[in-house]
Amino acid sequence: MAAPHGGGGPARGSIHRRSREHQHPAHRAAAGAGEEAATQALKHLAVLLLAAACAAAPALHEADFERVSNGMSGEDVRRTLGEPTRTEAFPRQKQVAWTYAYVDLWGYFAFTSVLFDDGGRVVGTAFKRKEPED
Repeated sequence: MAAPHGGGGPARGSIHRRSREHQHPAHRAAAGAGEEAATQALKHLAVLLLAAACAAAPALHEADFERVSNGMSGEDVRRTLGEPTRTEAFPRQKQVAWTYAYVDLWGYFAFTSVLFDDGGRVVGTAFKRKEPED
């Protein structure tokens, strides 16, 4: 017995959607534009969230790192500089690095890492500037 709507496809008025390759070209273009707009919106949202995170964190300056000295505890460093941007363990050296990202006096992105020994005390710092590509 045949289906009541008279065909093997979905019933008229059903919410079945065709795959993109079976859509009318105008519908395909509209769907593509919608996907592109959604991607752009997500990119804008990511930029806004990053900006909000940067605005919420205290702005660090090179002089702030001069207040860090060997022998300080992790809690002392956290009070002085705030939460690190990233942490990384170096098991062979028995050290941990807390890296802070900021903009230096010249306007370049810079990274300073505070190095801790396995006892949790500062043993040094390392500085790296990200200069623009030529």
